[in-house]
Amino acid sequence: MTMKRILSIITAGCLALLAFSCAKVEEKAVVDISKATAPVLQSFTAEDDIVVTYTPAVFTMGFNEKMATYHTLAMVSVEGKASNVTLSTKNDGSHLTLTRKTLVNALKVRGFEPLDVVSVELVVRGAIQDPSKGITNAFVDSEGKATVSVEMPEEVEGACPYEEYTEDSNWSVIGKLSKYDIDWNGDLNMWTDGNGNYVAAHVALAADDEFKFREDQAWTVNMGGEFAGLESEFAVAQDGANIKVGADGVYDLFFFSGSGTALIAPAFDPYPEFVEESNWTVIGKLANYEIDWNGDIPMVSDGSMSAAFGVSLTADDEFKFRQDKAWTVNLGGEFAGVDADFDVAQDGANIKVGAAGIYDLFVDPTNLTAKVATPSGLKISAVIGGDEPGPGPEPVEVKGWNIIGLNGDWDNDVLASEKDGVWTAYITATEETTFKWRKDAGWDENYGGTLVTFGEAFAAVAGGDNIAIPAGFYKVVLNLTNAEAPTITVYDDFVVWSLIGDFNSWAGDVDMVETDGKWVAEGVALNGGWKIRKNHAWDENRGGTFVALGEAFAVTGGGDNIDCGEGEFNVTYDPAAETITVEEALPSNVWSLIGVNGDWGTDVFMTEMMPGIWVSPKVTIESEGWKIRFNRGWDVNRGGKLTEAGVFAKAVPGGDNIALTGSFQVVFNANNETIGTLVWGVVGSIASIDGFSWNMDVPMNLASDGKWYSLPVTLAEGDEIKIRKDADWAENFGGTFAEANTAFEAVAGGDNIKAVGTYVVVYDPATVTITLSTNFWGLIGDFNSWAGDKFMMFDGVNWVAYNQSLAGGWKIRQSSGWDNNRGGVFAEKNAFLEAVPGGDNINVGELTGFDVVYVPSNEIIFIGDVAEMPEAN
Repeated sequence: MTMKRILSIITAGCLALLAFSCAKVEEKAVVDISKATAPVLQSFTAEDDIVVTYTPAVFTMGFNEKMATYHTLAMVSVEGKASNVTLSTKNDGSHLTLTRKTLVNALKVRGFEPLDVVSVELVVRGAIQDPSKGITNAFVDSEGKATVSVEMPEEVEGACPYEEYTEDSNWSVIGKLSKYDIDWNGDLNMWTDGNGNYVAAHVALAADDEFKFREDQAWTVNMGGEFAGLESEFAVAQDGANIKVGADGVYDLFFFSGSGTALIAPAFDPYPEFVEESNWTVIGKLANYEIDWNGDIPMVSDGSMSAAFGVSLTADDEFKFRQDKAWTVNLGGEFAGVDADFDVAQDGANIKVGAAGIYDLFVDPTNLTAKVATPSGLKISAVIGGDEPGPGPEPVEVKGWNIIGLNGDWDNDVLASEKDGVWTAYITATEETTFKWRKDAGWDENYGGTLVTFGEAFAAVAGGDNIAIPAGFYKVVLNLTNAEAPTITVYDDFVVWSLIGDFNSWAGDVDMVETDGKWVAEGVALNGGWKIRKNHAWDENRGGTFVALGEAFAVTGGGDNIDCGEGEFNVTYDPAAETITVEEALPSNVWSLIGVNGDWGTDVFMTEMMPGIWVSPKVTIESEGWKIRFNRGWDVNRGGKLTEAGVFAKAVPGGDNIALTGSFQVVFNANNETIGTLVWGVVGSIASIDGFSWNMDVPMNLASDGKWYSLPVTLAEGDEIKIRKDADWAENFGGTFAEANTAFEAVAGGDNIKAVGTYVVVYDPATVTITLSTNFWGLIGDFNSWAGDKFMMFDGVNWVAYNQSLAGGWKIRQSSGWDNNRGGVFAEKNAFLEAVPGGDNINVGELTGFDVVYVPSNEIIFIGDVAEMPEAN
């Protein structure tokens, strides 16, 4: 069947301006689409392929002048029903070409049958973001649409509806997934087509299961919504409802980030028997996976045979099958041709296909046969991340100077390291490319320039031209030691050693730093086997047999993978002695207790339980005099006057040693600079706090009115909480919540409390009641881009935050909203100012390290040192 020719544009003059964004730790540059000129869809033809002529979009954002504008086609309507899916499209600069196969596959997952005739509306989509990375920030759609009729082909056996979903992605499925023994404590991986569309394939669901989609195995960006039936798109949104299919089955789960929609379809499954995890794997020289007999590709089993689907091979690759990731049992043999069975034997020859391509690999260990088959396109999503409760790792916050634009990627920075004002990055240009240096993953500060000669410094020009380099491996240095004349140097002749191994899937080197003739990597999270190698290549590498922590062991070229166990380590390579030493890495960027029972040489490390809230393990302090400090140094430390367990007080920079004794967990709130101990706390299922679980506690403060006040916590549908004492279940309270700001009975061992909203949990021991209160105050302003309040502490009378440095204008506001806020005019330090409802932004100029006290009874705000605060009249 061929697609019918469409001779004219059906709809013109329709400008679609759509923007989709998710709150993240590191915000992207804001794209104001009102400043964009939409592309124009001029004409098209639709035979086997759809070919569109267009005039391009123009974005004038003030930061994108050095960046390309991308154009692709998007499907915005199917049979009159709204859709919004960016499609893989070829672009020659004036024409966009969409293959019939791509469009048919997009329709196939929506349930259309062979020979159905489907009406589809397409637009030209312009964006600053590269469609291969997913258009998620903002885009502008064309003036004019193309309406085409697609006649679905007769079903082709084994045709895969998501065969273009070839890339691993940072999106995953999280939920209550009984078939995988996951209860919101693990993820299933997803693949992407490179256009912001994602699939979790062959997912087995039970009728009672529920799930969401999330990014980076974290809760910062998560999408849920109301399921609308199989093969029907439905809306999903940030923090939306858990998705419930409600019927046993095996499904493909699609998520389309550009439109904020999802779709659930019966699983494409040419091999429905292969559902078990296999103890067989593929091992070999596999260039596309950067594996050189040092890593394995997993397989699945039907109970007798094992298979690896969609394996990408080059003509020079060779491989074998092995059991339990060991060489004790391994099978090889002579390849007999695609789709032909061939014999394999223990310690047999390496298998060589001899032609680049994507294949399905099968092995039958019982009958000693194997097959390299034409790919079916089948994918089977697997469990990723750990098995401990809570979400996976948080995305790394990109800080400092790093490289952007390499190989056309203007979304992801190549991280650099810094020493004494000199920033160094190692980069691989897969093709002729350009790049720049930029600060903190933003465009406020960036450097370009003109490379003349490798190894010679050239001027780093603020906002300058992209730096052009040919394909190759380079060391790039940004020297900021002379602020008036910064320089950039690109080296093509140098040496760097790096770590690579199971800990990073044998991809993405961890570079070492040369110090006194030795190469050192600090704080590397290792597990499984690993090696070091020179210049990110396998020409020179070192392995050996680990002996013990702190003991040097010999390494040799091409030696065995090193296994020092799991943990964070410092690794030192001595090239003169040809030895490696592995030592346990001490935590960095952490707060700790020091001086416990007179021991000023041992730190008790604290854990960041939620952003800015640090909690120690339980300690027994029998003698007075201890403090907390940052990074095991004395440059940043806190003391203070704690008088009673559970009562929080000002954390005084460089203050007196703390005299409080007893057995307790110490809590430091870096947001409002208070220090105290954990007595009563809020415990439960709180999705808004990454990694929070029923074995963690949100600390509560004993205020002067005799009540206990928690930090504000945001509760979503499905969350449940209780309060308990001393992080133990011997004394705990639950109850039945009715409405905000209304006390209800605190029932010993009672039901979990269920509510939706942001509240301070208030426990009143005198009346044995709990209140979920919306009366809480926080600081917000230029210092945090007017997003994400720094919550103040209630001391029983006033709201306080200590040791603040709030640059620019700011205010205080109630309940994280603008219905009730206070501003005012700052005159001098250590004085009150009138707290004016809706008043001017407060600006204290260059003043830093001050305390803020809001006195609601008098509607005044104190700014200065609380030790100098006069009595409020």
